[in-house]
Parts: sequence; structure tokens; C-alpha cells
Amino acid sequence: MDKFKPSFEVTQVSSMQWNRTLPGSTQAMFSEEPIPISEETLNQLRLAIREEMKKEKTK
Repeated sequence: MDKFKPSFEVTQVSSMQWNRTLPGSTQAMFSEEPIPISEETLNQLRLAIREEMKKEKTK
């Protein structure tokens, strides 16, 4: 039990490491200007959303 950590501690450490590794990620997240997304990425997102919607309808 000495090595046991509650999930919230693990989450806090993970997010701290993420922010330390990619400091620009938090800045972009709180930016008021839109982040440019390529047309190819948008199309992939659309397809993924459609697939998920199809899965939900068949349930």
C-alpha cells in the first residue's frame, strides 16, 4: 500500500508534466484567437464524429 496513489494525485502530476513538456499548449488553450486547423484534420474529425454517431444509432 506504500506505492498506492489516489487517482487525483496521478492526474495532477500528469498535467504538470504535460505543461512542463509543452508550455505552449496552455497558452494556446487560453488564447482568444482561433487555432488554425488544416482542412485534412477537419475532414478526419468529421468522419470520426459520423462514425461515432452511427455507433450510437445502432445501439
